[in-house]
Amino acid sequence: MMLIGVLLLLLCPRIGAQISFHTEVKTTNCCVGLHCGITDQVLNFPTTGHPGFSFSVAGKLPKQSESWHLELYGTVEGVPIINASIAACGTVTAPIAGKIIGSITINFPSCPVAAGSVTIRGQVTLHIPIPWGFSAVVSVRITDGSSTQGPLLNCEQVIVAGSFPLPPPPDGAQVIVAGDSWGAFGAKPFVNMFRKHKSNASVYNMAAGGTTTEDWSEGPVLDDLLHVASLPRTQRIWMSFGGNDAIEKLPLCAMETDPATGEGKTIDQCTDELMAKVLVYLDRMLALIKKTNPNARIVGFGYDIMGLGKLPMCPLVAPEIMPQCWNQTVHPEGHIHCFNQQFLKIQGVWDMMATTSRGLGIVDTVTLLGTLQAYGNDTQARVGHPDLDKWGPNNLWQLNCIHPTEDVGFPVIFDEFWDLYWSKQNL
Repeated sequence: MMLIGVLLLLLCPRIGAQISFHTEVKTTNCCVGLHCGITDQVLNFPTTGHPGFSFSVAGKLPKQSESWHLELYGTVEGVPIINASIAACGTVTAPIAGKIIGSITINFPSCPVAAGSVTIRGQVTLHIPIPWGFSAVVSVRITDGSSTQGPLLNCEQVIVAGSFPLPPPPDGAQVIVAGDSWGAFGAKPFVNMFRKHKSNASVYNMAAGGTTTEDWSEGPVLDDLLHVASLPRTQRIWMSFGGNDAIEKLPLCAMETDPATGEGKTIDQCTDELMAKVLVYLDRMLALIKKTNPNARIVGFGYDIMGLGKLPMCPLVAPEIMPQCWNQTVHPEGHIHCFNQQFLKIQGVWDMMATTSRGLGIVDTVTLLGTLQAYGNDTQARVGHPDLDKWGPNNLWQLNCIHPTEDVGFPVIFDEFWDLYWSKQNL
């Protein structure tokens, strides 16, 4: 359960946090003021990463050492993500949260380590970009001998944080990306979609990982959205909403009692209540956007069928979100069908907004559910018509379960997005 907690912590950060594909790196050499066995140390740590980074430490070892020992300890928001105490000879790899978040690989000299010049090189690999406002604090200690009790050879404290997003251009951009981490994780493939189709449309991405519809309907997040919408070049706004609302609210609703029956609320009750709230938040957003820029149009869609069968974590994450679906007596259709059936309601919100007066005449939508299933040769699926009895293909979804892969998954979805929508816009 600890890994699930860490995963959801990074996927659903606090309000206003923004996924950053760049990281800021701050390194402190804790040998300063202490005696470290490796002398004349030169640290080569970058100040930024994208989102991972390489580093090196060079120095002099006064005498031969038979063995080294590495101690790594790291936390995010106080939650441990790295805790390794291992021999430091040759190449060593330490997982970050069981490799879900990433890993640290360090190339040490072979043991025994001869006296003289030594260089330690390493690579930090991050599968999940760090949300702005979050930071990982990692302590690195290398000791002489086979345990942590030996003489200290080297130590650093490394802080890795998400960098603050850039402000919009003074006159805005033709396309604005707002909403949750689908816009953030899909940032690069989304821009590539336009370039692939020879479009030079300008794009400003302000999507914030972990945010909900409520977050975007009030306070400074809404203020920022309205400011960008008001800029003269703004024509279209792609909004991605609903997923984090579900992750945040549905598990709590599942523990509530229906006063009419005295029993736990059904999954239909929980999702219907949630979508009703989402609609209220969208009402407020749309009214203010239309007032700010009557010519701007909003487009959205209800994601795609998620890759919740991907090992190792996703089969554990799905029941946390909609636990009622795993009650076989109530849902003989099976938990996958039950989950997906409820998931369709997010698309239903967009359909309602695009086809009724509730959308104020400024909302467009496409249906991309089933896109990756069809691409993955599921004969029961096609774009707009998903196979409710299956999850999305494992190889097209990231380890975090809810985002398509950057190299194939997102581009496939955005190709359909282009064909169904963007190719018809005069940008």
